[in-house]
Amino acid sequence: MGKQGNYEVGYGKPPLHSRFKKGQSGNPKGFPKGGEKLAYALRRLLAMPCEDFDRYKPLTGAEELAKRLIIIASSNGPGWLRAVRLICDRTEGKVR
Repeated sequence: MGKQGNYEVGYGKPPLHSRFKKGQSGNPKGFPKGGEKLAYALRRLLAMPCEDFDRYKPLTGAEELAKRLIIIASSNGPGWLRAVRLICDRTEGKVR
C-alpha cells in the first residue's frame, strides 16, 4: 500500500486526486436516455388487436419481455397470476 502525504492509500481509500469532488455525481450521465421502458411497451402491446399482436415482431428487449409476459398472462400455465400482477403493477400502478 502506498502513502500520499499523511494519507494511507489502499482498499476503499483512493488517492486524493482521483476522488469525486464534493457535489459531483459518481454517475453523471445516469441511465441512458431513449431506452424504452417496460411499462410503455406493455401499454402499447396491450392496446393492439389480437391479430396484430400475434404477428408482431418485437424490436427491443422491452417489447420482447412485454410480449412474453402478455402471452404467459393469457395462458393457463404456471406463473400466469404472477405475470398478470406484474403487468397490472407496471401499467396501473401498485395497489396500496
